[in-house]
Amino acid sequence: MISNAWHHRSDALSSIGTVLGISGAILLGESWRILDPIAGVIVSFFVLKVAWDIAKPSIDELLDSSLPETTEKDY
Repeated sequence: MISNAWHHRSDALSSIGTVLGISGAILLGESWRILDPIAGVIVSFFVLKVAWDIAKPSIDELLDSSLPETTEKDY
């Protein structure tokens, strides 16, 4: 359920970034066409960050990473 929520959130935010980049490129004229690829790069970094945030707990669990220090101190 958490991944599905992150998926919907990243879709919404990437749509906003894409709309801003494309509309800025269209409305501001020929010299601002660079906004579209810049928006694409920013959105792709955001998608990669969300993917890492979703995958990291699973990777840590598979690799048997150590417990947090607070938990280790309790034992």
